[in-house]
Amino acid sequence: MSSYDVKKVVGKNLPQSTRRIEIKKTLDFAEIAKSTASDLGLAAADDASVFDLPGGFVFERMDAISRTAEGEACTFDVGDAADPDGFGVDLSANVAAGSQISVGSPAYAGAKYFAAATTVLVTVNAAQPALNVAKIDLIFVGYMAD
Repeated sequence: MSSYDVKKVVGKNLPQSTRRIEIKKTLDFAEIAKSTASDLGLAAADDASVFDLPGGFVFERMDAISRTAEGEACTFDVGDAADPDGFGVDLSANVAAGSQISVGSPAYAGAKYFAAATTVLVTVNAAQPALNVAKIDLIFVGYMAD
């Protein structure tokens, strides 16, 4: 058995620097409603592609902040094609402005690596009223591995 000191070659082309990033996206459901077929907003079981996470991103957590409440009870999930509630489960769109919204217990909590760019989806839960008033900030926290 041999022992080697490879510290000089491990990562020699990768400078040490922070690669942490926060990706903030504002979901303005009044504006999103204008893109729907009826102009009435996202209805129960509707989903919308809202943005793409970059390839090489390691997701650690998502925070959600209410900027404008929906005005009535309405919940939605945040995920991707592989897991429609992977980032957030049953988020309430009717939380007082300026308040943090619970993201439940999503499957991707902790760390999830996305090798390729991945589209983030918002899906209105079944038996919910149309989502067409709320304004919510989603903040994806993680780092770039690639």
